[in-house]
Amino acid sequence: ESEPIHLSKIENIGDADFEIILSIKIQKFKDSNWTDYREIINGSYSVPAKGILDLTTLFNNQGVKIDDNGDYRLNITSIDSSGKAISSVKEFSVYSSPLPIAD
Repeated sequence: ESEPIHLSKIENIGDADFEIILSIKIQKFKDSNWTDYREIINGSYSVPAKGILDLTTLFNNQGVKIDDNGDYRLNITSIDSSGKAISSVKEFSVYSSPLPIAD
């Protein structure tokens, strides 16, 4: 079984710029299903020749904050001009209430 892809950047090793459609969503696990919680990015981006599109910086510049406790995942999908899609999912949990201290 192969390791999951964790998409933190999109690299262009070619000699020409290319366009992608990028979707970054936060989904919440609720009632035994993953449901869309918040769409962070959904748009067209250019990846320069011999360059990268840094998804970490792009995401961090959105000022995302989650106040609700629960299990979440970051769902990233990139679609190139030929229609080829690459997806990445990273699960995480949010617990904002203090944990009890054991005696």
